[in-house]
Amino acid sequence: FVTTWYDQSGNANDAVQPTTTAQPKIVSAGALVVGGLDFDGVDDSMSTQVNVSIPQPFTSIHVSNPDVIGTDPVVAQGVNKDTNWNWGDFYSSSSFTGINAGASVTGGAYSIATDYLKFSVINNGASSISLNGSVVSGLTAGTSVGTDKILIGAAKASGFLFVLDGQISEIILYASDQSANRVAIEANINAAYSIF
Repeated sequence: FVTTWYDQSGNANDAVQPTTTAQPKIVSAGALVVGGLDFDGVDDSMSTQVNVSIPQPFTSIHVSNPDVIGTDPVVAQGVNKDTNWNWGDFYSSSSFTGINAGASVTGGAYSIATDYLKFSVINNGASSISLNGSVVSGLTAGTSVGTDKILIGAAKASGFLFVLDGQISEIILYASDQSANRVAIEANINAAYSIF
């Protein structure tokens, strides 16, 4: 089980989970989990210990694999305000991927047990979602910004915890719109993970 997911940016915004029963799994029955950290869909999550300011526009990228299509949005990552999220990057219950920065928008259908490279730009009316290289643009995701803790594998909304049942291999956040670099970034990540 993983207690710390280390921030590679040099800013020491590590995500941690001190509660043993809520730690994602990395080894199962003596073998490395395929697809990254395995979140159980019940209570597994990790959170930065300090507030992270991410103004709009910003870019959220992750490599993940959902195990189920839930009855509520299954969050891949978001910002924890203890009772609500400022923004979220998620798999929805309608079999589409989504983003939310005050308004939920979806783009790109997903299936279970499939690896995805999701590249989302949160920029109010100029927001977009790319799923395995296929882009849905012109989405209006709202104007909220990230000013609190980053919560990985879950999100809090209206007092409810929305938890990912699946795996996350990588998460990258840019405090800028990386649309112009999307193809190159996706190619680089795809070279490492062979997703599409």
